Amino acid sequence: LCKFRAEYPYFHFSHPTQHQAASGCAFLSRHPLKDISVVNSTEIVEGSVFPQLVCTVEDTRLGYGVKIANLHLRPPLNLDGTAHLETARITGRVRLAEVRNIVHAHHGLEILAGDFNEQDGAHALSYLVDSMATNGMRDAVADYVPSHKETHRWPFFFGTTLHKRLDHIVYQTMKLKCVGCGVIPGFESGASDHQPVLARFVPGRVR
Repeated sequence: LCKFRAEYPYFHFSHPTQHQAASGCAFLSRHPLKDISVVNSTEIVEGSVFPQLVCTVEDTRLGYGVKIANLHLRPPLNLDGTAHLETARITGRVRLAEVRNIVHAHHGLEILAGDFNEQDGAHALSYLVDSMATNGMRDAVADYVPSHKETHRWPFFFGTTLHKRLDHIVYQTMKLKCVGCGVIPGFESGASDHQPVLARFVPGRVR
């Protein structure tokens, strides 16, 4: 944290619990954070296992804030950690419910980013991008990152590795214009199984 404090003086950490070791999430920002809220969807959505984090980033130069949700949706696994061919489809209903819950509880979200735990166009992503309830949203990863490029690697049987696109950045095109998005190279191994994704936005409606 000390390494980034000078560049990102505003931050908030939601630390993992004893029973949810992978549940931590955070915001690091160059601009003030306000209205920080932990959304404990585990108490609302059946099958949800991680909380979500919401805040507004205040940019005084723009004169308004950007409301952001940091998501960690239900993994495509059974609750005991096992998986089979239908697990991703079955748990998709949970991810959809998690996203619906946070959109309805926090109106005006302009960016929803993080570990969606699902591929392009799946349950939760389809709802955000295609549903009339959230009209005007786009997935920056689907739009800018080549379809062959993964955001997640997982060791599988017989020395093989699964490559998936589980991390996404969904944004509201009525207020923000994405000018680029990519997966940062150099983190394919030796760190998280997820790779960092970077998107750049400027104010303004997409035309």
